[in-house]
Amino acid sequence: MPHRTPVRWLAFALALGSCGCAASAKPSGGRAAPAEGVPPRYVEGLRALEDAVETRDDLTARRILAHLRARVQLDRAAEEAALAEHRSDRGGGPPPRRTTARAEEVLAAFERILDGRERVDSVELALRRLPAKGEASQLVLEVRGEWPSPLVLRPGPALLATHQVALTPEGRELVSMWTQGVGRLHEIRVDPEGPAEIPLGTFPERLPRDSIALRTVWQLDLRAGEVRDAGASFPAMNVPVEAAESILVAPFFPAAPVEPEELVRYVSERRLRPAPLLERTVRIDPERWEETLDALTPFARSATREELDQLAPALRWLSRATGPVLGPADWRTWMLERARQRGEKPVPVLDLGAH
Repeated sequence: MPHRTPVRWLAFALALGSCGCAASAKPSGGRAAPAEGVPPRYVEGLRALEDAVETRDDLTARRILAHLRARVQLDRAAEEAALAEHRSDRGGGPPPRRTTARAEEVLAAFERILDGRERVDSVELALRRLPAKGEASQLVLEVRGEWPSPLVLRPGPALLATHQVALTPEGRELVSMWTQGVGRLHEIRVDPEGPAEIPLGTFPERLPRDSIALRTVWQLDLRAGEVRDAGASFPAMNVPVEAAESILVAPFFPAAPVEPEELVRYVSERRLRPAPLLERTVRIDPERWEETLDALTPFARSATREELDQLAPALRWLSRATGPVLGPADWRTWMLERARQRGEKPVPVLDLGAH
């Protein structure tokens, strides 16, 4: 078993506690320096506390923290009593060594992480796409908070990632990705009285020539920083932001959406051709893509490799897949595993029969 560095979070936690936003204080590889100065009798408890924090079991972490703090306080009282006795002893000799100060410092750092996480968890951040103007979309960051008092979130540098996938009538994907810094998020005020919107700018959204649909996803990454509450500062790490998605469909298609049943009906005929298959696919409301995948699962169970290969572009679109292209056997496995994980036994919209 590889050696485990004691209390890996220590250096990072203490750095956050001292400056509030030193994300670079964590050494490369995710390991911190050994817990120098912490008596061995506390190390196992601190490891348990570290594990609870890392797995986000905050209730257990709070309990371990309270137990360790009570133990340290008893030890400190004993040390202070021994020190007082030494001072009153005129025989001299070296004073007893104090060993609890470093442990108290580490516990305070972990408590600051938990306090910061509690405040961050009360904040909801979501990207929202406003109605497009021409061939561009306006993005805003919607801010909601449930903490009893106003908070000020000061994240590290913010990066906005844009991922676009255009689909051709033949089922080919044209992929583009880029990132850019966002300079308007140095300070995010979170008011419990109501939501707020922070404009992020205008971003291109243009259907490429010879494409029938375009899916754009915007994701905002906020680096570690701090959250302030009535003048007190706490670490703010792993601040989640809900992504925004936009779907553009070729204007020469009918405006009315296609029902999932219509796609399943076409697939059940087992004479798949790319153009009519993908026209039906891209016109389905994105809110019903999961429902559509459920309805297609019985077909994936019985389809031939050739049929699954023909269906693959539609499955990639509906599943929002962005990874490597899967083969027919992989798609069958993925569809059946997806159904198993959802705890469902998909019922076909139509009786597809046996092949």
